[in-house]
Amino acid sequence: MRKFGEYVGMFLFLLIGLIFTSGSALASTVQMWVNGALIKSDPPPQTINGRLMVPVMFVKDELGLDVKWDAKSRRVTILNAGRTVELVVNSKDAKVNSAMKRLDTAPVIIQGRTYLPFRSLGELLGTVVGWESDTQSIVINRPVSLKIMDKPLSINVYRLNGGYYAAAQSVAEKAGYKITKNGKNIILSKGADQRTFKPNAVQNGYRIIDDAVVIPVTAFADLEGVKGSWNDEKTLFSVNKKQINVLSISKKSDGITIKTDGPTSFNGFKMSAPNRIVLDMQNALVMKTMQVAGNANNPAIKAVRFSQYAPGVVRVVMELNGKANYSTQSSNDGISVKLKDIQLPAAPSTPVVKPVSAPVSVPVSVPGQEPSPSAGGNLAPAGTPLSSKYKVTIVLDAGHGGVDVGAIGVNKTLEKDFTISLVNKLAADLGQDPKFHVILTRHGDEFPSLTDRVRIANDDHADLFFSIHANSATPSANGTETYYYTDRSRRFAEMIHRHVVEATGFLDRKVKTAGFQVIKYTKMPALLEEVGFITNPENNRNMMDEAFQQKVADSMYAGIKEYCGEN
Repeated sequence: MRKFGEYVGMFLFLLIGLIFTSGSALASTVQMWVNGALIKSDPPPQTINGRLMVPVMFVKDELGLDVKWDAKSRRVTILNAGRTVELVVNSKDAKVNSAMKRLDTAPVIIQGRTYLPFRSLGELLGTVVGWESDTQSIVINRPVSLKIMDKPLSINVYRLNGGYYAAAQSVAEKAGYKITKNGKNIILSKGADQRTFKPNAVQNGYRIIDDAVVIPVTAFADLEGVKGSWNDEKTLFSVNKKQINVLSISKKSDGITIKTDGPTSFNGFKMSAPNRIVLDMQNALVMKTMQVAGNANNPAIKAVRFSQYAPGVVRVVMELNGKANYSTQSSNDGISVKLKDIQLPAAPSTPVVKPVSAPVSVPVSVPGQEPSPSAGGNLAPAGTPLSSKYKVTIVLDAGHGGVDVGAIGVNKTLEKDFTISLVNKLAADLGQDPKFHVILTRHGDEFPSLTDRVRIANDDHADLFFSIHANSATPSANGTETYYYTDRSRRFAEMIHRHVVEATGFLDRKVKTAGFQVIKYTKMPALLEEVGFITNPENNRNMMDEAFQQKVADSMYAGIKEYCGEN
């Protein structure tokens, strides 16, 4: 008999009439479990020459297969999920998608009914089939997949009596358990940990199918000490790693300590512009009460922030005042990060005071009173023309992120997802041009504050600032619009807008002024691009398309290139 390993698929066949031969006996005590349900077969299965045969029509009716009968050639043709199976009565030769298969037992006709050896079903139709001798049960079901720690497990899953079962040996060995028998009970043990499974019990029960011990697939998660879950269709059971909660972050004199409720793996790396040390903690979740605590002051650390960077990934960022290396030490309840080789910028020993020959007017923002765009905001004086610069530094700002999802559009699409996707494509375009040095305000699903975004651009003396967003309003509102704040940014906004409108094909909503913080307080030409309305079905459909995003990114790159060439 086959042990498991047979593929899982759909099912069986039709019956057709003719006449009977000899050597058959009723198998009226045999039960048939089809897709987990106990089905009464009329006519019942038959035993012929020691082989258990099932009526094709019964399976056809239960599974809704497309079955055709050619009386002249006595040929049955079954169509199932892209697979064509041809069988001829009294012939052991079968054809599956033009490939010949040799059967152990040929199909037969008994009392006008066509019967097929049930063991052939798995080979021919990709179904899961099994035999439970204790209960005299045939098991036939569609495929059910198992995934253990994100890795598919190629074993059969049997459905009967309301449960899903798979071979205990496959996971027990992987999880470090030994299988022994104590009377009628099956014991899975690992050191002092023992799990008892009773025969055919509803809870913690085991069965014997095809001479192998099978246990509920939900027990696989328990053996691994983690959580398991089904997909909506119940065609996939996944055993996932235990999710770790990140509880707090404490500042220390030499770094930080991250407190968790269990051990976690992480990726640590450094980033520049500004200098940062980043830890991405895997299979982790930020608690609602999470906060950065502690009064320890380290001159090398400018700020510590965190976010639910992606599903299952918590990102912790240490922003530095200078350069530093670091070391980490993990334990069952957290991670310690210590700074070393710290290099802080040297402060001037004597303040340098430049004489001023004439009073300088500095615009001041007063609550309720905005400086006019023509006043130039708080811009620094213009420097070397961009066309003459060897390297132009541009800050790309993907709007929103992290807990700030931005606008919610059609089909619950999120502005933060659109903006980071488009920014990454634009960054890739610019990154291939040696003229540009690109700085991103966020690299994934994190949330730098508006002040952080402005500071990143100003501290790195960027030449250009480009913030990308998606608009929202009523479903009928649509179009592309571009915002700037200072006169110095106007030409930059106009040039980019022309390119983007041509690429989107959306309604031209023109170039406008607004006091958005990220374009108001940045000290270089800056714009905020509203590519389209995420709440408009047509705009949304295009904006979520990767090819459309690439087209828009290419247009933005062309606009930036043109602007730098003319200024």
